[in-house]
Amino acid sequence: MRINEDEMKHWFQVTKRWSLVIASAATLTIGAMALLSCGGEGGPIHSGGGGGGGNSFTAQFLALLPSGQAGATYVGPTVCKTCHDGTTPQMIKAHGRAANPNEPYYDEWSGTAHAANNVTCEQCHGPGSNHANSATPDATTILGVPKSNSPIICAQCHGPIYDDWNGTAHAQILADPVNISVSQARSSRCIQCHSGLFRTETAEQGIDVGNSTQLPDAQITQFETWAINNVPNTANCATCHNPHKATSGNNPSDATWQGQEAQLRHQELNTDTTQVAAPATAATFVNFDQVCAECHNGRGMNPADSNLSLASATSRFQGHASCQYNMLMGTGGVEGSGTVQRNMAHATAPGQCAHCHMPNSSHTYTVSYDVSCQPCHTGQGAADNANSVKTTMINGEYALLTRLESWATTKFGQSTWWDYTSNITTNPTITTAQEATVPIQVREARYNYYMISIDNSYGPHNFPYATTLLQVANSDLDALGVPGAASRADLTTAQKLQILRSMRAQALKNMGESN
Repeated sequence: MRINEDEMKHWFQVTKRWSLVIASAATLTIGAMALLSCGGEGGPIHSGGGGGGGNSFTAQFLALLPSGQAGATYVGPTVCKTCHDGTTPQMIKAHGRAANPNEPYYDEWSGTAHAANNVTCEQCHGPGSNHANSATPDATTILGVPKSNSPIICAQCHGPIYDDWNGTAHAQILADPVNISVSQARSSRCIQCHSGLFRTETAEQGIDVGNSTQLPDAQITQFETWAINNVPNTANCATCHNPHKATSGNNPSDATWQGQEAQLRHQELNTDTTQVAAPATAATFVNFDQVCAECHNGRGMNPADSNLSLASATSRFQGHASCQYNMLMGTGGVEGSGTVQRNMAHATAPGQCAHCHMPNSSHTYTVSYDVSCQPCHTGQGAADNANSVKTTMINGEYALLTRLESWATTKFGQSTWWDYTSNITTNPTITTAQEATVPIQVREARYNYYMISIDNSYGPHNFPYATTLLQVANSDLDALGVPGAASRADLTTAQKLQILRSMRAQALKNMGESN
């Protein structure tokens, strides 16, 4: 393997802790070096995530640098401090948004693990001499926004974590919720959860998306273009972690549930659902202080009959594609008049989402029964419990689906016409006048059906609450005289789940939540 000179120059600055293995007592050549990155991860010879040779993380990082940075040399963090200490009004901030000269990047960075391990400004932003010596230092002479949000920067040291993340939906981007009008961006704020770049550079900087003084129209349009072309991730490293600042010192709840300083932008555990429950607006629920639920919430979902009866509530499920936190906490469904068991121990487990979905800090977000469920369960016990509740919920939801189809067939002669109008793809399709005759009992039942379906855990998030939603939905259909679901012994639970998830996928596509 041969590493070019620019890669070597950058990586000597990154770590200063590499081992040099001299293959010969003769002249030392670049090709004879074995390089270890700052964290023992990633770097030019890491085997995963693009490591190795010309396609290494370092090569990808160098490709991010602007042409105005060519030939630059490293100047050290104290030079950066002269402008980026939060006290220099003359600091030019080329972030594509309103200038803010009061951001003490240097002082905040000094308290991080990055500083302690000699990972300085230029390891992430590239050599700074051209920028420091420029009469108008801007993003043409240093790696800045948008590309400074690229996860490749972090991958240089955190290669295996990058590899985990890169296989998830967070690494992808959906164009529809990002390429929206300025007015939609301000009102619905879809882009705030669908572009990590946009969130990091606006809401996380204290900028109100709805405030045109803080964020002019042209800058919203610029961010949309950058998100699609430069940083096409729904959520990346900087979305959840602040690379410049240790956070738990000022707010202990911002540490991980194991007590680690991970420079999180928000706390892992929050049991106050006020910001995400009806009548919360977009300005509130997209800024919820929970690192996962700031996006994975039901967007103020409102199950009241007065809301479900509106014509505007007939097109699609109002919990959007993100009601996982609402299910976890037991809020937002049609609950009927009986006693409701709101949630179970998972709602208050240390770390909430992260406790189960990030075993051993894995960024695949995949539950490991052997690790995630400790110390409350054994691995086998947890697997057995999960399989049991999933089987119950899948069969229960499939039975509810068949009852809804039975009602629609009797009422309209079309089995799909119980559904939200955007999900009905049959020909003919339901008319507005026909949809207006759908009774409130069916509207409630389909709402609960989709809350369970969109949550997609089928029990483990909150089995008692999901059971309540099914019971209420079936009681609604009982009141209309809809026959009970016929037994389908010809279908396995796995086949029923495939049918349910196929319908879920179609609903997500109609919401603009899948490609």
